[in-house]
Amino acid sequence: MFCSKIKAFLFCSLLFCQFAKAQAYNPMLSDSNTWYITTCFEGCWTDVVWTSGDTTLGGLQYKIVRSKRCNSTSPCIIAFFREDTLQKKVYVRKYSQDVGFKDTTEFVYYDFSLVQGDSIYLFDPQILYPRDVRDTLGWYRVDTVYSISTLVGIRKLLFLYPVNFIGCCENMNWVESIGAIDGPYLYGGGDSWLNCFFRNEVHEYSSWYGEDTVCDFTNVGINEVFPSQNFSVFPNPTNNFTTLLVKDKETMLTASLFDVAGREVLPLFTNKRLSTFNFPTEGLPPGLYFVKITNEAGRAIPLKLVKQ
Repeated sequence: MFCSKIKAFLFCSLLFCQFAKAQAYNPMLSDSNTWYITTCFEGCWTDVVWTSGDTTLGGLQYKIVRSKRCNSTSPCIIAFFREDTLQKKVYVRKYSQDVGFKDTTEFVYYDFSLVQGDSIYLFDPQILYPRDVRDTLGWYRVDTVYSISTLVGIRKLLFLYPVNFIGCCENMNWVESIGAIDGPYLYGGGDSWLNCFFRNEVHEYSSWYGEDTVCDFTNVGINEVFPSQNFSVFPNPTNNFTTLLVKDKETMLTASLFDVAGREVLPLFTNKRLSTFNFPTEGLPPGLYFVKITNEAGRAIPLKLVKQ
């Protein structure tokens, strides 16, 4: 598992730019939404979560949310989403497939009206595999508000960090009109990221390390990754130099440093067996990066690295 606490001081001209508050709100829910989510915890897998039709609960209209994770042969309902475009909020009601339970309580799932310094108390919807309807993540604070370039334009990004550790210890990045792109909100336990997102079958977002098969709207592919617990980077956040640690030094590896736009900013090494590797980071702009490690079979894993 490659969980890491990220403080995303992202550089304007290279990574993210400060968000313009006057920009119009971009809604998340449409006729159909599809999220491809990869999670690593003692192995890695990719799930597909999508909206499928409408339902009325308590006099309010919701989108039905389904997943292949909880039942591989028959996709099941896992939650209900509702969006208030005036308040810039998305609400959720959980659903337990095991007992056929529909939660009568509506929780705020996303709040894109938040600004820097605001706090929000989050209930963990365990959106990919419901456990208990009262699970909580506790208080999160908006550290910074940026804008991110997606496949369909500029979107608002909120970087949130936990104020306490009631439920989990991970930071999160929320993107307006898309949702969480990393962190515990996507899946409880392990490290999770959004590979790609479709709205009405239009590809709107893709992470640079998502395999093409995973981001094919017609294919529920499995991301080709290998165990991340064999690798770590420190210090993280970093300033001048960074060290990559490799537990399995018998494997031939290749590594490079990428920015969040998918550009290679620093080739590290090619086809080497090693236990440690030091590389300079002092000349890099502050922001979020990924160390992409590839083995002999072509399977890859990304490690998050923050440059202060």
